[in-house]
Amino acid sequence: MIKISSYLSPKRVQIIEAANKNSALLRTLELFKDCSEIINYEKFCVDIFNREDLLPTGIGLGIGVPHVKNSNVREPVAALSILKNPVDYGSMDGKNVNIIFLVGMPQGSEKLYLQYLSKISIKLSSEINRNKLTLCNNTEELIKILQTL
Repeated sequence: MIKISSYLSPKRVQIIEAANKNSALLRTLELFKDCSEIINYEKFCVDIFNREDLLPTGIGLGIGVPHVKNSNVREPVAALSILKNPVDYGSMDGKNVNIIFLVGMPQGSEKLYLQYLSKISIKLSSEINRNKLTLCNNTEELIKILQTL
């Protein structure tokens, strides 16, 4: 059974400050700089921003789920940034985002891709779960909560 922590490593979970959506995305993408699952880090960053230009991934309720599925990703990966101050993300519901859950999946993983994005949406649709994450004071607390989701 997939959990939202399935493809997160502790080094890809953070609490950050960001002035806007682009800086929040860049700070989250930095977590993949030395990630062996990503073939080309710079291309991965471009892919994420191109995806955002195509259609913003703010799914509502203060959540952004930037994601790509392509041959630049060897194995499924994810990162989580909790923003201390929400930023305008162009979300469907017009609400600012304070949770960014970034996902990269390899080409040919359509079923897993959809299952994982669905799991994230379901777990983070709960106000209780969102509050648990956004009220954390450090990454250790975040990791403990993520392991329960």
